[in-house]
Amino acid sequence: EVGTVPREDMEAHRKKCPLEMILCEYHNVGCEIRMARKDLQKHRMENVDNHLMMVNARLSNVQKLLDYKADEGRTKEDLSLTNRKVIDIEKVLSMTNKAVFQSKNEFLAFQKEMTDESHGAKQQLSATIQEVSETKWKLSSELNKAVEETKQHLSVTQSEVCAAKRNLLETEKQLSAKNTALSNELSTIKEQLSAVHNRLTKEIDATKQQLSASHDEVTAMKRGTEKEFSALKNELKTTKQQLSAAQDEIAAANRKLLATDRQLSLINDELATTRIAATQATEFRNITSDLHQKLTTSEQAVETLLVQFFAETKELRENIQILQTASKQQQLDQWSLRLHNTSISGEKACPVIVKVSEVASKGAQKSKWHSYPFYSDDKGYKMCLRVIVNGTGKGEGTHMSVFLYLMKGPYDANLAWPLIGRFVITLLNQIKDRDHYISNPVKFTEKTPLAISNKVDAKQPDEMARDGLGRNEFILHAELYKATPTCQYIKDDCIFIKVEMLGPKTP
Repeated sequence: EVGTVPREDMEAHRKKCPLEMILCEYHNVGCEIRMARKDLQKHRMENVDNHLMMVNARLSNVQKLLDYKADEGRTKEDLSLTNRKVIDIEKVLSMTNKAVFQSKNEFLAFQKEMTDESHGAKQQLSATIQEVSETKWKLSSELNKAVEETKQHLSVTQSEVCAAKRNLLETEKQLSAKNTALSNELSTIKEQLSAVHNRLTKEIDATKQQLSASHDEVTAMKRGTEKEFSALKNELKTTKQQLSAAQDEIAAANRKLLATDRQLSLINDELATTRIAATQATEFRNITSDLHQKLTTSEQAVETLLVQFFAETKELRENIQILQTASKQQQLDQWSLRLHNTSISGEKACPVIVKVSEVASKGAQKSKWHSYPFYSDDKGYKMCLRVIVNGTGKGEGTHMSVFLYLMKGPYDANLAWPLIGRFVITLLNQIKDRDHYISNPVKFTEKTPLAISNKVDAKQPDEMARDGLGRNEFILHAELYKATPTCQYIKDDCIFIKVEMLGPKTP
């Protein structure tokens, strides 16, 4: 941040400040670009070709100096000195090539550790290095060729040896100065190559540290995942214990059912006694007509009560049979709600179990069947279930379709509209307590069309919404009609569908 560096530390800060404007490392060979220190790495990668061309240009100048020396004096001694210096230059070039080759190998190792995002830059840099190698090879070839031409020219210029001797001393002085300049330039190139090598080494070390830190993060994430998995295993163990407790409660409910059967037997005995008393009363009609009328009324009331009682008992037995095939915790919830969540009109609140009879006939006739009305919860939304055994829409002929339809209810004025909630529709296995077919939840959301989720107008036919929400492809016919020793959805031409609301509940 600006303004946070003390004045006495300003000079040291400027040497490493990322915003300080600096010259390129290759300014000694002609690169005059100035940039912020933070952009130096980007400048290196984007100008590798330019920097190498500048180095080649400087080497060409060296070659010209050598050529100039050959033109100034053509003596054998001068040529021998030139050859020695050329050999020295070649040695220096060879050492430079080795340093470049070593730097190239280190840079290639660094490239392997880079991410896939720098793949293109790696290829470009590899091509640049190859181009540098080819350029150096060409330069070496041209230098050898020049030396060979100089040797050939020496045989022609032997007649000029005497005149060249007078200029030998002066030429040697000039060559000494030029040789010193050449040595300085070669030293500068070596220093630059050494700096490049050190920089690449630092970058490689920094990349290795980053990879090590990433490995530590992955290890920490793995340990956290193992802890979560252990917690889930503990939750599963707790759930199994709760399921065992529910099984005990179901056994208690079965014992209560046996007690109900015994009470029913007592009521039948009382009914037989009542009928005998009624028969005896008819023999004494002449005693009093009022007594006869009261007895007849009582008998009719008792018969009506018995019919209702038998119907209720039959329904309870069917529900107990279904409960024995459903999930244990759901069995207790269903039993409790069947006893307590019944409205004055006899319509029930979720969760409810709907019985669909004559499945084969409904499938053959392609009919649309509607269940009795029920409520989402106590004093909640009134609705019914539509079942199309032969399917509709995308599921016609291949699937059974199931939909929920809203209806006009007595509590609509106190409810929030449109309906927002999730419902689970389950097709029960009638053989064992497993393999129940559960669809994805039917979700009434803000995006659900109002024709489906809004309050039903009393003018609607049957006081039911125009459209419903559910599944065109609820279950494949092949799965629906399949029967195994442990799983059977259709039994005695009937199916049982459970509907329960997951939330939100009405207040």
